[in-house]
Amino acid sequence: MKKLLYVLFALLLLNSCGDDEEVFQPQVTSLKVSEQVPTSLNANAPDVYTELLSMQSNMNVSGAIMDALPEDYEAGTDYNYNGYVINYSYSQQSNQWVYTYTISLNGVWYYEISGWENTDGTAGAWDYTLNPAVFGFDGANFQIHFDWTMNAAGDYHMEMLFDYGSYGQISYVYNINHDLSGDLTYTMDGDLWFEAEWDSTGHGSYIDHFYDPNTTFTF
Repeated sequence: MKKLLYVLFALLLLNSCGDDEEVFQPQVTSLKVSEQVPTSLNANAPDVYTELLSMQSNMNVSGAIMDALPEDYEAGTDYNYNGYVINYSYSQQSNQWVYTYTISLNGVWYYEISGWENTDGTAGAWDYTLNPAVFGFDGANFQIHFDWTMNAAGDYHMEMLFDYGSYGQISYVYNINHDLSGDLTYTMDGDLWFEAEWDSTGHGSYIDHFYDPNTTFTF
């Protein structure tokens, strides 16, 4: 399952064409989770820190793709790049930004990102829907769903679900607090694989459920 995940994300970035741009991007797609935890966490618990970096790269994928549009791109129009047709549209509806990004090649739909975000950046969600056939897989469309909330204190709650149909599901749940403490869980096909918690000093515990019997590691 993890191999499938890595292959898909490598393929998803095939349209990155370089330039910075000025169009709207969801605020959370540029959030660096690794900077919202104690600096000692990497040294104290590299396994935990690796899971944080994985979450960060996943949640920032949609922003990286949007950032590949050229500076003079006009929202809502088709942009052609090496045969790929890219269209990104967005609008402000009341207190939310609503957006959709699609890409196709030779008339074949590849994937779409659609989502919303509060204009004050306190909550949002996006769905990343992929056509598995163009990546060499069978079955129904794959989907990645990500949503988050941020309270007045600056504490983030984030959930991400990878639904690969018959290939399985992966789920991340993170809480990243303003005092740099937090916790995470990682499940695959409904089974808990990894869980961790840490305090503001970078100390805590985690359980890697690959071990039999399960063992709690403190750091």
